[in-house]
Amino acid sequence: MIKEIYGVKIFPLVVMFYQVRRWWVLRVWRKYWHSDQCVRKQVRYSKRLSDEFSFERNYRLLKLFIRTDQKRGII
Repeated sequence: MIKEIYGVKIFPLVVMFYQVRRWWVLRVWRKYWHSDQCVRKQVRYSKRLSDEFSFERNYRLLKLFIRTDQKRGII
């Protein structure tokens, strides 16, 4: 049974809002990954920064954040 308000079916709107929210969160994580890749290029050319920056640590942190969002049902 699908409810209607002012002649508009509600269920498709709810599904659309969840999809937009998911796209928005994935966009945020992609931007985070892209900025990390830009720093990675800079570190490749600078020996001094390579001692202070850990790609593996940043990757694990990003993976942890995304897994948490998946468990919450955001993604």
